[in-house]
Amino acid sequence: MFLLFQNHIYKNTFPFLLLTSHVATGAFGFVLGIYMLPLMIEPPAPDDNEVKAMAEQAQYKAQFRRDLKDSD
Repeated sequence: MFLLFQNHIYKNTFPFLLLTSHVATGAFGFVLGIYMLPLMIEPPAPDDNEVKAMAEQAQYKAQFRRDLKDSD
């Protein structure tokens, strides 16, 4: 560490480099946290039996009309 301050160039840029490295590390941690948080708190996926049971209960209804305004 003492050798860094022997040179005048490092003496002037060291605080800037220290601040830059800490801000970059903090920004990286923040972005990583935003990315990882949803992955860590997501609920477990339903098993196959639950999906099949819900699919069997589903009812589909649709009504198609050609006379709607702005319809293609």
